[in-house]
Amino acid sequence: MVIRRKPLRYKIVKISKQSKIFTVICEVFDSDSFVWKRLDDFKLPQGGKFILSSVPVRNNQFLNWLASSGENMIRFCMKTETWSLHPLPSDLPNFYSLQLLANQGGKLGIVVWKPKGYVKGTWVLDSTFGKSWVRMKEEKTIVEEDKFVRPVWVPP
Repeated sequence: MVIRRKPLRYKIVKISKQSKIFTVICEVFDSDSFVWKRLDDFKLPQGGKFILSSVPVRNNQFLNWLASSGENMIRFCMKTETWSLHPLPSDLPNFYSLQLLANQGGKLGIVVWKPKGYVKGTWVLDSTFGKSWVRMKEEKTIVEEDKFVRPVWVPP
């Protein structure tokens, strides 16, 4: 992630799992010091899983992932090099629905839809450091049903 353009400064985040199922190992490379630094292990709450194959969504100084529990989002702050859990909206429909983090007008958002292509809603954080989610869109169809059309990729 580029931290500053002039003079160029960037950070690379390397994430791996430890043998303990709820522990994530994180190393950060900083182009200013030109060294790798291992951070304190991040412990997920009991029952939480971190899907390493998922691509994070960058929003301002944060990298964001959905936790497999469906209740939280995992955030890594590039500025402070710290981890945190952030609760997802309490009114998310979770029965047979898919969730995807996205940037929505410069804000972090979550889109929820049913497999047949019906958007159930879009929520965005009220600010970069906000704790409140605001619902933005109501239900609508985004994909026409067609026996010849199949999604190429469905997010985990």
